[in-house]
Amino acid sequence: MHKRLILIPVLFLSCLTLAAQNQARNLDFYLKEGVQNSPLLNDYRNQVSSASADSQLVRASKMPLVEAKSQLQYSPVYNNFGYDEVITDGGNYFAVMGISQNIFNKKELNYKYKAIDLQKQSLRNSSRLSVVELNKVITDHLTGHFLSSFLE
Repeated sequence: MHKRLILIPVLFLSCLTLAAQNQARNLDFYLKEGVQNSPLLNDYRNQVSSASADSQLVRASKMPLVEAKSQLQYSPVYNNFGYDEVITDGGNYFAVMGISQNIFNKKELNYKYKAIDLQKQSLRNSSRLSVVELNKVITDHLTGHFLSSFLE
């Protein structure tokens, strides 16, 4: 008898939580979930962040560029076999280091920044259009589902 008394409130509470979960799933819930989980919108977000990384690369190209190149060539000699040490000095060694910086490319950098900004704007506009289309599809689907269940 005691088990039945404990079981009844547990069943009642579980029914209440199920009813609360069903009430929370209205149109706004589905629209938010659709926007949050859309692969296309996630791709647009990733492309915008990639364009931000591109602008950082353009900014980094304004800094001085340090380059170092080297070539080491050893000419082996073993018991009078191999290369002549008088001619090769035991090998060839070559090293060069340079620093360069473009100082007359302000217009080019501005064009690159503008191109990146246009790309970001295009992605944001495409994302907004996709959100509107996704909301329309979800609304149409839920409305059609509601009407079909209502008419049955």
